[in-house]
Amino acid sequence: MTDIDKIAEAAEVIIGGYAVISDEDGNFCVVNMNRDGHACLVSPDYEIIQSSMDEIEEEIAKDQLRKARKYMEVKDA
Repeated sequence: MTDIDKIAEAAEVIIGGYAVISDEDGNFCVVNMNRDGHACLVSPDYEIIQSSMDEIEEEIAKDQLRKARKYMEVKDA
């Protein structure tokens, strides 16, 4: 299985070429499936925590995350 297959398998949602994976802290890893090594970690309030993307791609990733969250399962606290 390739890395992209592993990312796709772990993703809760794939939208616009971006895979979204949530973690136990409520943060989101957004991975650009079309560009190797391009990913960012985003807080629930859409602040970039860590990124290997440029600023424009980060904004695109956050926009895709906003769209994806309506399809993601809401977890009980």
